[in-house]
Amino acid sequence: MPPLTLRAKVSVIAVLLALVGVFALAWQLRRQQQQRTLAACRELRAEISDLKTNTFDPRLEEMRTMRLNPSQAETLRNADPDAYARFAATYGQVVEQVAQAADRLGEKVDAFQSKGCVDLGPTF
Repeated sequence: MPPLTLRAKVSVIAVLLALVGVFALAWQLRRQQQQRTLAACRELRAEISDLKTNTFDPRLEEMRTMRLNPSQAETLRNADPDAYARFAATYGQVVEQVAQAADRLGEKVDAFQSKGCVDLGPTF
């Protein structure tokens, strides 16, 4: 095989540099995409935590605190039907708030899972 000319050597080096550039660009683009995905997952996780801590948990605790056992409900119903009706309406509103918070929480968790955040592991 005859020795390569300077032009051939330069061409080979240029092709190799182009390949290295393409691989570096592909790696950089993949890294940027991973960073965007991680940022979106962190944001979703923060939203889930905030919603659970500041909305869902307090409303659920309020609902549990308000709940009457059957004998208490019967006593209140017999003693003061209007008070029982007001209690039932208030309790119904709290239950509705808990249900709405649970729905929003479920939507956030579904989005978290659909974006593949669960597959990233706990250390992202």
